[in-house]
Amino acid sequence: MSNFLRVRYEDCWAAIKENADGVILVANPEEHTGADLQPWYTEFVEKENIDLKCVMVILNEQGAKKTNHEQISAFQILPELRGVHHVAHHFGTEAMQVKVEVNNFMATILGMEQRMMEMAEAHGLEYRNVMEEEEEEEIRDDGDNDDDDDDF
Repeated sequence: MSNFLRVRYEDCWAAIKENADGVILVANPEEHTGADLQPWYTEFVEKENIDLKCVMVILNEQGAKKTNHEQISAFQILPELRGVHHVAHHFGTEAMQVKVEVNNFMATILGMEQRMMEMAEAHGLEYRNVMEEEEEEEIRDDGDNDDDDDDF
């Protein structure tokens, strides 16, 4: 990741990561290597404890020709990402294939959330998203500290 992108957009990362259930990492194999994904993996997957089943890597080629298998073969994916779903496409000529892949990926993530809710319900439990619980706790904590704000 270039320092330019890191510095320019880092202030937005908290909002981007909020309540994320999955991550799609996109790289151009003609300009990047697998190592270029490391900071993105660390920030958006590892730090957020995103299950690798909910991570997708898209190798987006932007050259004039269709998918360049030599470039894709040369792109050495991080060992941490070897088990995730990978797709290599040329967006300009294979856009419909990319849409299908992304839709399937999104359906998988949404299906996982639905299955967790159904399992909890089958066992007489209430399924609650951990992120929702943390947000409710923060709201309660903020309410408890209102008296402290009056002191100057």
